[in-house]
Parts: sequence; structure tokens; C-alpha cells
Amino acid sequence: MKTVNEAYRLNHPVTAYFSKAHPGVLPNEFSFVKCNAENVIVESIKKAEDSDDSIVRVYECYNRRTKTSLIFPFEIENADECDLMENMVSGAEVEAMEIEFEIKTFKVCFKD
Repeated sequence: MKTVNEAYRLNHPVTAYFSKAHPGVLPNEFSFVKCNAENVIVESIKKAEDSDDSIVRVYECYNRRTKTSLIFPFEIENADECDLMENMVSGAEVEAMEIEFEIKTFKVCFKD
């Protein structure tokens, strides 16, 4: 059942980049978003075209309905389901970000 995960590892291997030292402290491990369901793939994260919000594209890869959570490292001010053109479709529940979906895109605004 982990064919999709293995395919991603094969086709999109992790690449390490070295940079010069800079101020700040980073944890040993960091993820911008985590999902608690193996059948939900976070396909991409990018800056919104019309604001400083973040666009998170996810999809369900085993053709089954799933209630899942997206977990972010920052407090969320609000989140909306949007279409692929980033137009709002509906609001999303922000508490724990639990949303039932197959293919959805979210526009996320984090608190400063």
C-alpha cells in the first residue's frame, strides 16, 4: 500500500544543500506541514499569487474518502478551501485543521 510513497522517494529524491552559517537556531527536524493519513499526499506548498498567504495542495492517492488533519508548525489565523486558480470555495475548520477531502487546495494565513 505504500507504492505512492516509494514512487515519490524514487522520482523525487531528497537533495541536500549546504549554505554559509547565518544567525538563528533551527531544530534538527522541521516540516512545514504534516499529514496524519498515509493516503493523503501534500503535493506542493507555495506563496499565494495575490497575497502573502500559503497555498497547500493535497490529494488522496488510494481513491478512498478520508478524514485527516494537516498539522502546521505555526498558529493559523484562518484557512479557506480554494480552487486551482486560488479562488475561495468555502471556509475550512481551523481547529486542528481536520478536513474531509479527496482533492483540495487551501489558502492559509498565519498569524504574525
